[in-house]
Amino acid sequence: MTNCCYPCIPCYNQEFIGQVRAAIADEIGAVAMYSQMANMVDSLALKALIMGIAGDEYGHARTWMTILALCGYCS
Repeated sequence: MTNCCYPCIPCYNQEFIGQVRAAIADEIGAVAMYSQMANMVDSLALKALIMGIAGDEYGHARTWMTILALCGYCS
């Protein structure tokens, strides 16, 4: 457990930390799935729409990573 570059708000609830880590994994998995789906369609409009969704999921993962870092966990 390290503080990285964020002000640390320690969270010692390991169930919460585990759920945050699971949320990160789920969001990253969704990015991969949606990227694969975008590559399955020929329509540029559909590709853009689906990749936009993938980008949203990536943003969610980054938010969860920030929450984890704020709790003092940087990995």
